[in-house]
Amino acid sequence: MKASEGTAYLNPMFDTNYAGSANAGLVRGGYHFALPDESSGAAQAMFFLSHGAG
Repeated sequence: MKASEGTAYLNPMFDTNYAGSANAGLVRGGYHFALPDESSGAAQAMFFLSHGAG
């Protein structure tokens, strides 16, 4: 499920959806939607990882 985008957007429903899918017994994971024309890949990776989505 989508966790983040660029270096400013965090999915406000990520935690709820992640927990709900775990409770339903589903295999789950988070992904980051990259915006390569807005910032570097390294900056976006750090944003994704620093917000607990990695």
